[in-house]
Amino acid sequence: LFRKVLNVAAEANGLKWRLIPDKDFEAVVKSELGAKASRIKRQISELGRTVPAPWRADEKQAATAAWLMLHNR
Repeated sequence: LFRKVLNVAAEANGLKWRLIPDKDFEAVVKSELGAKASRIKRQISELGRTVPAPWRADEKQAATAAWLMLHNR
């Protein structure tokens, strides 16, 4: 439900958004970022040292998705 709400809110406010199924996420990141994917994954993991908790897989995936969206602008 929360993803649907975010999609509707983004669309209503003219924000660029994209739905990437969890099962395809890693493949999409590797496909679109290529050789940069490993470096970006490492950098996002390192953010955990400076970002307050929680910094779990969900937060890392959200940060990676944001990076992907900025990369494709």
